[in-house]
Amino acid sequence: MNLRIRFFIAKQTWPELHFETGYSDFLSFDDNSFRVITVCDDFHTFKDPQKFVDEAFRVLVLAEDFMLENLLPEALRIVSNIPSYLTSGDDRRHSTYETLEYFKNAGLTKFRVYKKKRLLLISAKKPLE
Repeated sequence: MNLRIRFFIAKQTWPELHFETGYSDFLSFDDNSFRVITVCDDFHTFKDPQKFVDEAFRVLVLAEDFMLENLLPEALRIVSNIPSYLTSGDDRRHSTYETLEYFKNAGLTKFRVYKKKRLLLISAKKPLE
């Protein structure tokens, strides 16, 4: 479904929420302005995942949560990367270990990995300075 259509449907469905589109590697929000950031099954489409996690770290309030959700099991994520390896495609699903490395590089701590059936949830916290 087209992004504009999904955006319109979301605004109609939840009028009390604020929706904004933008670039994953440049979040147009002030430092320390969010208590929770979630990403649901789109992380593989980000051109520079590390830059996104760095930006998420920047806009998170201290000691708050960043959560990444993936609905594909690890083995299926690896197999789904085969087309990306054969081409120069950026649409690549990242392993749990790669994702945790992005988190560590950004300065996030207190990692938790939850796996239940098809769901993979990785969470981390921005440490107190």
